[in-house]
Amino acid sequence: MPDRLAVGIARQIIREIYEQHLPEGTLLGVEPELVVRYEVGRGVFREAVRILEQSGVVAMQRGPSGGLIVRAPDVGHLAESVAIFLLRRQATVSDLLEVREAFESFAVESLCSSLEPDGVVQLRNHITDPALIDDPMGRSDFHHILARLTPNRAVGLMCELMVALMEEYSGSRRHVDRDLPAQVAEVHERLVHEIISGNVGEASALLRTDVREMGPQVLPARESSLLTLESARPGSKRAASIARSILLKILALGWPVGANLGSQTDLMEEYEVSRAVLREAMRLLENSQIAYMRKGHHGGLIVDEPGHDSVVAAVINHLRFRRVSATELSELRVIVERLAVSKVIERSGSDLAPLSIDNSLDGAQALHISVGQRSGNPLLELLIAVQLELREDDGSVSLGSEPEDWQLAHDAIESAMAAGDSALARYLMSRHIKDMSRTARNGNQPQSELTVIRG
Repeated sequence: MPDRLAVGIARQIIREIYEQHLPEGTLLGVEPELVVRYEVGRGVFREAVRILEQSGVVAMQRGPSGGLIVRAPDVGHLAESVAIFLLRRQATVSDLLEVREAFESFAVESLCSSLEPDGVVQLRNHITDPALIDDPMGRSDFHHILARLTPNRAVGLMCELMVALMEEYSGSRRHVDRDLPAQVAEVHERLVHEIISGNVGEASALLRTDVREMGPQVLPARESSLLTLESARPGSKRAASIARSILLKILALGWPVGANLGSQTDLMEEYEVSRAVLREAMRLLENSQIAYMRKGHHGGLIVDEPGHDSVVAAVINHLRFRRVSATELSELRVIVERLAVSKVIERSGSDLAPLSIDNSLDGAQALHISVGQRSGNPLLELLIAVQLELREDDGSVSLGSEPEDWQLAHDAIESAMAAGDSALARYLMSRHIKDMSRTARNGNQPQSELTVIRG
């Protein structure tokens, strides 16, 4: 797990970058002066840099003219980190598709009422481009456009991340069905027409068809299948290819935490690479909390303890980079937690026992964390953790100062879930999150109206 002091230093560096609007390529300083500036040891500072490098916000450039350099976060880099997290948690194809559908449905509904003229041009140019008709990758291009046009920047990022995850997992499978490009092109053409026409119902139905029917064709055969990764993509750097090979080996071994995969010399011989390439591969593995090099007599490459802290930090850094507002974060949270509530009820079936809350958790967060865990979807659990970390870090979503303020809302949500009333539970969760957002903006606690429907 990342050191909490290192996490704090990483947040401080991020704030400085964004508050000072530092452009890509800016030199923040060299390690000796930055250690003094932030008043931490070299080990803590390097851990902070590792956290930031994972999301691509900075890079430590070596050499006489090197130092800590500002970088623009790369969604593809983020997708790799999230993909590894989902593999550890044995996420399924269905887990990914249902979250993607929720985000893209919001995007489509928003565009039906807020599409600008430039957006119309972009969408029409895409569906009339003859070069894309027979191109399987045209599917992803359309969804990238959808993500860019989405008015909510937080949801736009999530849409981009979903597309990048599909590409990360699909590998060569995207060429399985030779008729797929034509089918996708037809659905996208109709979808663009309905978005421009403002027909929310028709557009949403087509989006569901696109995600539910077309999506699985570029992923494993069954939605219940576990997500898998293939070897490194063509064109990847040698170090990245070696890191991916070691990751696949760890997955094949069942992620044996603490296992020693071999010394530097052993690994250099096994993968037939130079010391420099292996060290770069190990740095990539350490950045993703996959494995780390332990020195000493019993040293070697050690399989790391799975955790989501660094992935949560990476997602937050991307949200910061886009300077999303509290309102945008609130809308994102509504999408995630409404879906999570539905999944909890769906999984409960006939067992409608009250939701089990972990009393060791912070009371104001307990319901939300438990809903994420009980949803059975690791991606939803991760995104809820991101929202709660943002609330704690920025105060962007406030839960009020008096326990009864949030407890009343939580009791109502739990009661609706226990009764199997998905519609009411989703409504109450949405209302609760919107109330929290208004509290953060207004600085006071809204009077709850949940008592009239709790019974």
